[in-house]
Amino acid sequence: MSSSSYTKIQDIESDGHDPSSFTKPTLQTRTRSRFGTCLRVTLILFGLVLAFTLATGIYGYVWTARTVKKWTVAEPDRDIPIIDLSREQVEVFKDRAKLFFDLLLTDEVPDDFVATEREIDGLLAASDYLRGGAYVHLDVDRVAVPLSLSVNCLPGGRGRYLVGSQSFEWSPEASVLHARMQSPLGDLFDMKFHLVRTNDGNLSLTFLEGRFLDMVAPQEFINENYNLLSDLYDCDDDRDEECQQVRNVLNGLNKISLKKDRMVFSAHGKSKKYKEYHGKDSTYGISHRFLAGSQKSLRKPGWKFHLVRRLMAY
Repeated sequence: MSSSSYTKIQDIESDGHDPSSFTKPTLQTRTRSRFGTCLRVTLILFGLVLAFTLATGIYGYVWTARTVKKWTVAEPDRDIPIIDLSREQVEVFKDRAKLFFDLLLTDEVPDDFVATEREIDGLLAASDYLRGGAYVHLDVDRVAVPLSLSVNCLPGGRGRYLVGSQSFEWSPEASVLHARMQSPLGDLFDMKFHLVRTNDGNLSLTFLEGRFLDMVAPQEFINENYNLLSDLYDCDDDRDEECQQVRNVLNGLNKISLKKDRMVFSAHGKSKKYKEYHGKDSTYGISHRFLAGSQKSLRKPGWKFHLVRRLMAY
């Protein structure tokens, strides 16, 4: 009897199968199953992200193309004046502007930088893109810029032109800056800002009202009284050198005066040359003491500093 039992056990084991294999999967099978599940989930997520990205990109392209077509015209304005200066005159103007803004990063107070309307328009005419497409007209407390610019680089902009007149008006009594761009198709933007110097010497620029294209600024945003220049006071002084340079350049400026046919940039510690040249009672326009802070010099100006210098001087 014991011999017969022994024979049956031998027959079962001789099949080469572990009985436990019929009740649970092997470790290798489980690993493959988990890997396959993770791979499928990853591919599904990647597909969803890719589809969302493509849909967003297509929607953005179509929206931009429609907007460009709506607010541009097929024919440029050919009546914008062109002021030609010699190459030497343009380079001298650039060098004067560069010297003024470079000295704002040092302890030396530069003489006033006077940018005439003719010099600015001569600089615009020296640009292949802006020649015949932009012109600056300076008046007391006002800057007007007629535009006729190609928008070939934008979606839907092939053969189209942005035509209109951009203006910036400063109201010293109310400390309000009014920015507007009018076109034959309507106003592209019309905004008002409140520009004041706070008790701690910082400059505050808050949004009062306005719209851009068909979008009107919500009252909730206006009520926040958010200072649009607040980032200039949040520089990491140990690491963000470009932010420091922009802040120090603005801090070095005492005022910007908008006059008839010229714009005058004055630094803190106004030189006697300014009074002798312009007279004691001829200061108009924006008269604000720009950003308070250290005027320590920096060894190498960054791209933000050069951008501010170009925007303000050119």
